[in-house]
Amino acid sequence: MVDFSKIEPYFLKENYLIALLFPGRGVVAFRVLEADWADYIYEELGSFGVDEWKEPARLNISAEDIKNVLEIDFSDRLYQVFYGISPATLRSYMGYPVETLIRNLEMQRIPYRAKFGYIDGFKSPFSAPAPRTETFIPENVNVGFAWWNYGAEGIDESLISLVINRYRITPIRNVPLLTNILNRQGEGRRCRIVTLGGIETSIDYNFRKTWDIDPIPLTANTSVINAAVRRTK
Repeated sequence: MVDFSKIEPYFLKENYLIALLFPGRGVVAFRVLEADWADYIYEELGSFGVDEWKEPARLNISAEDIKNVLEIDFSDRLYQVFYGISPATLRSYMGYPVETLIRNLEMQRIPYRAKFGYIDGFKSPFSAPAPRTETFIPENVNVGFAWWNYGAEGIDESLISLVINRYRITPIRNVPLLTNILNRQGEGRRCRIVTLGGIETSIDYNFRKTWDIDPIPLTANTSVINAAVRRTK
């Protein structure tokens, strides 16, 4: 049984506001229309030898031809994911997108078998996923993981406990509300702004095709916001 107590305060509810910050581009803000959830145990990682490293990859299920358990195919959907790891000595390194490992330090990007930037089962236990694993995934973003068994023994079975909150969302086009979100005023103060991935993340995203909207820089004025939310179709 999964203990939700540490992560439940972060769950979104109907009518909540959430702004996704695409690094280097700006934010797209949404209102949550509907919410549900699922927990899922991913069992496809297999075994690990001592000190074995596995390169970044999606969470696929080859037997069912599922390329990515965390993939979304609808523009009005959003995943909020938390995860726990078993055994505790297995370290995960997130790729967001899958080719770009995040949680770097300025002194060094995450290398092979890095001693930083990881989540393991001590930080996020299998039965009680930690808040620091929170990840938001919109349509057309593929998230993956690299793995390292840094323990002194091999691993016969490795598991990931996924808690996936699934939301139906709609883009916010109300200019005064968007202004308040950027300025942290009025109703905008209750909107969370979350960075997708990390500072190094670069997502080649077609915002207009997906939501018919442009990302809004955090320092945008009213005219920039108006242009960003103007419909083209």
